Amino acid sequence: MFLYNILLQLNGDKQQQVDDFIRSEIPSVPQSQRPDRPNKKETVYTRLRNQVGHLRSATTPEQTRKEIEDNVTAFQELVRTAISRVV
Repeated sequence: MFLYNILLQLNGDKQQQVDDFIRSEIPSVPQSQRPDRPNKKETVYTRLRNQVGHLRSATTPEQTRKEIEDNVTAFQELVRTAISRVV
């Protein structure tokens, strides 16, 4: 959540802008439909952030935790890249 918050702060505090930044850096980033807005897609990182912040019936906290563990290293690098562009 903290890493995602850094991206929010660097991208206008908008989830869409964070996803746009992620897609620009990692064009092949996995994406899925948002459950609350099926016509919109969110990146895996935004989905995981939302699963932590909002109860989603299609997953469990254990599944979310495991998926975060599987993706955190790549996400750390992405946040490092974002920070290096403003410093």
